Amino acid sequence: MQGDYAAAEEWYRKSLAIEEKQGNPHGAAGTYGQLGTVAGMEGSFEGSGKWLVRGITAFLETDDQHEAARQVRNFLTSHRLASPADKQKLEAIWRDANLGPFPTEPNE
Repeated sequence: MQGDYAAAEEWYRKSLAIEEKQGNPHGAAGTYGQLGTVAGMEGSFEGSGKWLVRGITAFLETDDQHEAARQVRNFLTSHRLASPADKQKLEAIWRDANLGPFPTEPNE
């Protein structure tokens, strides 16, 4: 069913539990990103940012620059769609994760 975000989140959380139990940090990183995407689609930009930063960090730790960059683009999408107050929260999440300077949109 399209738009059933609660069910999607439930399945991604189940997947995440399995990946973490099996010690699969790369798989977990992808699932963090999926949870971030679902949160953003629900309009929870702060939640989206928290999940996406976890994914970015995990992909960087597994030396997957390509997937980390993809998650950064997803993070920027949430930032672009967020209210001014949520943008500040997302910027703080980025800063607190020590990921360096806040990224810019590719066409900026």
